[in-house]
Amino acid sequence: MPHMNVRFGLPNNLSMAAVAVIAALFVHAWMFGVPPQACAASRISAREFNSGVSLFKRGEFALAADVFKELLDKYPDAPQIDEVKYWFAETRDQLKDYPAALGMYKRIIAEHPESKFLTRAIFGAGYASYRLNQFQEASGYFTDAARKPDAEDIVGESLIMGAYCFSQLKQPARAEEILKELLAKP
Repeated sequence: MPHMNVRFGLPNNLSMAAVAVIAALFVHAWMFGVPPQACAASRISAREFNSGVSLFKRGEFALAADVFKELLDKYPDAPQIDEVKYWFAETRDQLKDYPAALGMYKRIIAEHPESKFLTRAIFGAGYASYRLNQFQEASGYFTDAARKPDAEDIVGESLIMGAYCFSQLKQPARAEEILKELLAKP
């Protein structure tokens, strides 16, 4: 029979530090209803995320998509999941899987309205819709993206693409209106 610590009823080789860690885990689970390891697991490491971005920047889009898909599956509630969704959508776009790209851009728009990637997701949704010949939807995305406060680097392209989509829809007056808006920009 192992020697027991009479005071706590624990094996003698279990240190008080170990007891404190175990107690902290139980208190955390009791207070927050989530085991601490689940909280730690919901954070994506920079190494994991950057491996996907690095693959993307090297043009290895299929491998990058695999990395981002794995992160989406492994960490669905991570604080930076909107960024992972954005990069996954971008990889699908580069692979010419426009339906998947559009679907993920739409998820970002719907699920992360405060994301720093929102404007880029709207812009990406415009291009994915355009490539799928969904000109009505694309024109809406492009004009919405152009009106976002953080869109200064994509305003011109967004408005030109919006006007082009309206011309494809046989709405030249709307296309002209958007181009006039573009010309009025400083």
